[in-house]
Amino acid sequence: MVSIVVNLVDVIANQFSIWSNTLHSRFWLGASFGVFLALYLTNEFFKRTVKKEESYGT
Repeated sequence: MVSIVVNLVDVIANQFSIWSNTLHSRFWLGASFGVFLALYLTNEFFKRTVKKEESYGT
């Protein structure tokens, strides 16, 4: 959520000419969003389940 909010602030500030959106800011904001998204999806899709020893073989 933090990465999305930072991206939105950057877009809105660029829209109202508070600062200009450069290639470097786009790269770093996009990279941070990609890393956070990858970490979130990895955690959601590859959750580890702990099997009890009694449940093996059933």
